Amino acid sequence: MRLFITRFFFFVFVSFFLLDCIAQVDARAGGGRSFRSSSSSSSFGSSSSFSFGSPSFGSSGTRYVSTGSTGNSSSGVIIFIFIMIVIFVIVSGYGRRDSLFDSPLSGDNYYVPPNSSNHKANPSVAPVTNLSEKITAIKAIDPAFNEGMLEDRVSTAFFKIQNAWCKGDMNLARAFVTDSVLRRFNMQLEEYRQSKTYNKLEGLTLDDVTTLDISLDANIERIDIHIIATAKDYVVDEAGKYVSGDNKQFVTWDEKWGFVRNAGVKTDAEKSVFSEKCPNCGAPLKVDTTGECEYCRSNITTGKFDWVLSEITQLNT
Repeated sequence: MRLFITRFFFFVFVSFFLLDCIAQVDARAGGGRSFRSSSSSSSFGSSSSFSFGSPSFGSSGTRYVSTGSTGNSSSGVIIFIFIMIVIFVIVSGYGRRDSLFDSPLSGDNYYVPPNSSNHKANPSVAPVTNLSEKITAIKAIDPAFNEGMLEDRVSTAFFKIQNAWCKGDMNLARAFVTDSVLRRFNMQLEEYRQSKTYNKLEGLTLDDVTTLDISLDANIERIDIHIIATAKDYVVDEAGKYVSGDNKQFVTWDEKWGFVRNAGVKTDAEKSVFSEKCPNCGAPLKVDTTGECEYCRSNITTGKFDWVLSEITQLNT
């Protein structure tokens, strides 16, 4: 909130300073100004040469043109202030678009072990600074952990999430995502339903899956995975008619996918959502909309039993 107020007063100061400059320039040139604002689009890609239809958001820039003269300065002031407010709102929200899912732990029903603090360091894990040391540290508490196997599992999750996204039914990938990620996906899909459009991701390939970072504390273990994907990304209407995007050229994007699980969870290749098994009871994976296994009724999307996607951050926007 404090940062927001600081930004606001800074923009007010700059607005009046620029207004004085503009008055002088307009007097000399006798003309107006054009201001353009635009927001970038986010898309979710997938890999190994598949074609999906799924939502991708984009908004075109809005052009505001003000014309004025020395005889009508009051209207020019009002228009200018309005423009600066628009610019302020856009700039304030721009940083938030870099991270698609902010506050990955907020809004998720994570299991918290008894008598533990959210910010208490795990005494069994020594502080580490580089990735190799972090991998060694997590193997010390989870001997079955394997970086390569996890990256393969992330690839599996990536395709399943893409398939669900493109079919407009995120429940098909419910076992892989937290509550907050599911809500955000569904909000975006609802916008597509309202506009009766669909995103096509043609020739989708997953070009790279690499572990970026690992963090461990008393409650949560987190692994950030670097994803690079390529596809033709465009939007069509219900009749399949092209609406927007690029259906001719392939585009490549990279993202950071953050997976979390509760501290102390051990890797079990046989009982995992990535191997189509409930990580609690081992039954064939079948999860309802609340994230519960339909056999043992355990919620497997909280990180209590296995890795779950909690955040996606765009890296090349």
